[in-house]
Amino acid sequence: MEISKAHAAIMVKLLEMASDEFSNHSCNDFKLDATPENIQFLKDMEEADGEDPEEFELCLTDDGKEIYSEDFFLMSYCQALLEEGIAQS
Repeated sequence: MEISKAHAAIMVKLLEMASDEFSNHSCNDFKLDATPENIQFLKDMEEADGEDPEEFELCLTDDGKEIYSEDFFLMSYCQALLEEGIAQS
């Protein structure tokens, strides 16, 4: 299924609203599988936020199979990716 610009714009708005709401929660943990793709995604997210991706430290679960991240930060990054995709299309 292809996502139209109108649908992407709705998703951007929803992600913006959700990110704002979730940032006010006392716990923002979101677990991702510790795959190379997810690790790179988080490094890209950190770099987009102005951080050095090589200095990014993973926060792993005790068994090392999952990465803790922040839900609102992920939403904000996904929102930015969608907005960038809309602008480029």
